[in-house]
Amino acid sequence: MAASLSRALLLALALSVSVWAAGCRSLTPERLGELNPRLGELLLVGFHGTTLQDNAALEGLLCETRVAGVILFARNIVDAAQTARLTRDLTARARACTGRPLLVAVDAEGGQVMRLGPAAGWTATLSHQELGQAGDLAQTELEARRIGGMLREAGINWNLAPVIDVGYNPANPVIVGVGRSFGANPKLVAAQARAYIAGMHAAGILTAVKHFPGHGSSVDDSHAGFVDVT
Repeated sequence: MAASLSRALLLALALSVSVWAAGCRSLTPERLGELNPRLGELLLVGFHGTTLQDNAALEGLLCETRVAGVILFARNIVDAAQTARLTRDLTARARACTGRPLLVAVDAEGGQVMRLGPAAGWTATLSHQELGQAGDLAQTELEARRIGGMLREAGINWNLAPVIDVGYNPANPVIVGVGRSFGANPKLVAAQARAYIAGMHAAGILTAVKHFPGHGSSVDDSHAGFVDVT
């Protein structure tokens, strides 16, 4: 499964390069027709609803747009049983329509940014800040493996974590203020991130480091507008 998902990610990267290269030439209707069937493989999309049943928009994303993956938000998650059922249905339907595995992503950093949280019945998890303050890389790897196990049981194969923003600004509201940075020392952050990734991979979960170009020094939240990260 991990190998198939890795190939899917590499294919998406290769296709993005081919689409960019095509953009340097004249895109005739015929050329667009050649590209369209595979453009969906570049897309990771959100959706509305907690079930695939009677969800025409979601069906279209899986079988007409043929997206590479979906991302789950709080609006899609009720509890463990519902989430596992949803992801099982999504992956089965996507494979039936496309013949390839579906990437199922979520933000599950730990602490406050954890879609599979106590409010929906899961156990509490440690934040990056708590792990960084503890300074125990073995603990970080074990906690990441535990979170990864929760994701795997829920049918999720891609965690949009860890956060590798260095917490330079104590007043930062979106990273430091909510415990999302391992710390203010770049070497500490790098070591913690490596341990976290190792734990996730041991659980069979893909990872994605974030954010680029860095959000730990900003004064404001980039979700709400322009921010200076210099």
